Amino acid sequence: TEAILSTDMSHHFEMVKETQMIYQMHLDTRWQDPVSLFRAKDTKTKVMNVFLHVADISNPTRPWTICREWSFRCLEEFFAQGDREKQLGLPVQILNDRATVNKA
Repeated sequence: TEAILSTDMSHHFEMVKETQMIYQMHLDTRWQDPVSLFRAKDTKTKVMNVFLHVADISNPTRPWTICREWSFRCLEEFFAQGDREKQLGLPVQILNDRATVNKA
């Protein structure tokens, strides 16, 4: 569950702050034993979540054809969720409504 939440942009600045803190805490020892960073379970989890977050938000750094394709795949996933929300009579989230989202 925590790993999934690391892809939520509402946690971005908190993750940046935690990453900076981890960096500062290990500044003196990182060259002596870089593996030591992963010995503490909490630190290991945070670093792995940062890797997942970076992978999740890296799409705009890819070549345009790949970036565009993945963006449309994400939109289609959102729209499928919106379609299901409509079927269930639930309010449709703003980015999940294929009738109102501008894909341009």
